[in-house]
Amino acid sequence: MPRIVDDLRLALRTLRRTPWVTGVAVLTLALGIGANTAVFSVVHALLLKPLPYADPHRLVLVWPGQPFNKSLVRRVDEAVPALAAISGISNWTFTLTGDPEPEELVGSIVSPGHFDLLGVQPALGRAFRPEEGEAGRHDVVILAHELWQRRFGGDPHILGRRIPLAGDEADARTVVGVMPQGYRAVAGAKERPQLWAPLVAPESWKVAGDATWYVNWRVARLAPGATLAEAREQLRGEARRLRQEGFNNIDEQSVREADVVPLSRDRAADLAGPLWLLMGCVGLVLLIACANVAHLLLARGEGRERELSIRRALGAGRARLIRQLFTESLILGLAGGALGIAVALAAVRLLAAYAAAEVPRIAEIRVDGAVLLFTVAASLAAALIFGALPALRGARRALASPLRGGSAAALGVPRGRQLPRWLVAAQVALAVVVAVASGLMLRSLHALYSVDPGFDA
Repeated sequence: MPRIVDDLRLALRTLRRTPWVTGVAVLTLALGIGANTAVFSVVHALLLKPLPYADPHRLVLVWPGQPFNKSLVRRVDEAVPALAAISGISNWTFTLTGDPEPEELVGSIVSPGHFDLLGVQPALGRAFRPEEGEAGRHDVVILAHELWQRRFGGDPHILGRRIPLAGDEADARTVVGVMPQGYRAVAGAKERPQLWAPLVAPESWKVAGDATWYVNWRVARLAPGATLAEAREQLRGEARRLRQEGFNNIDEQSVREADVVPLSRDRAADLAGPLWLLMGCVGLVLLIACANVAHLLLARGEGRERELSIRRALGAGRARLIRQLFTESLILGLAGGALGIAVALAAVRLLAAYAAAEVPRIAEIRVDGAVLLFTVAASLAAALIFGALPALRGARRALASPLRGGSAAALGVPRGRQLPRWLVAAQVALAVVVAVASGLMLRSLHALYSVDPGFDA
């Protein structure tokens, strides 16, 4: 530990002697690491972070893109034994009257077993009961935490209270629960429902005569031991039977598209490709930043030959010199990472403020523990990448250099300058890749915006 402390103290003194080189290196790394951290925070929130439900890998979406009516939800539930339970979901507009003023709210009507299926329970009160999916007993509601706080002042006695909430064949509803803070809906999350009401589907209704074709999402849980392939095959068999029975809402294309997909894959399916491509691009940017810093350190090393030779003469071995030079690189990397976090925080705030409203879970994008761990790993990897060549080259030259000022010719300077030339070539190659990829993406974006949709968009 004393040696490590000595190395750190000496490295800090050395970096302070060249403030411009140190400042440029830290800023360069901050931009590269900050860009990677910002993009990774998006990738982590939308693609990698586990869904906040019980056994999320068993949750699936049933027949995405195909509208259902209420009776069809029940029929598929009975006809597909590979699905332990299925919940229909439909966004709905409700009107809350009373003080301070009437307000339209976006809510969801869901099957009574919806929250039990997800393994999520209200923070206050209870979930819906099976009998509350029957007509005449469905006048109950579960509030989102935000609505409970904003309109009802977080009243702990809200349970059992009758509120003037009109919508879905009810003029008032009894509050039976309040969801946890930060809870997000499974499907239709773009609208961020403020409340949930039970989906009414009388058993006497049949698919053919049911006009409620607005159940736009179905979430289900795979039965114990059942596989995705089994559920998919059973659903397609039922789709073919429905087609044969002559339902106009189900055509041949709908039968071919009948599918069961993991909920985790669907949550940002349209964004997955562009996000991973963007992650690769900012990774190349970080490599270019590392090459720049390595070039800076090599240039600075040209003026430190005498210093390193003196240390060698005083007894420092090759390993000791490499360790000292790597310590300087490590400090630069961590400083760049710390500043990069500030860059990422600003970028994430801008993203949250200006991103399109339809981006799913945009509010969940943040620089959290996993993102900070990624930043630390990126900083250490960057320090290793840009610090390796200068450290090894500096130690080699110190061992070969005698204590005289004009020793550069004896060291073979033309040969030593091959490393900077290779670095320049690598930087140019990486920059060309990034520039070409960016140009193609901008050209594609321009082509998309040039398409006339036939209306004023």
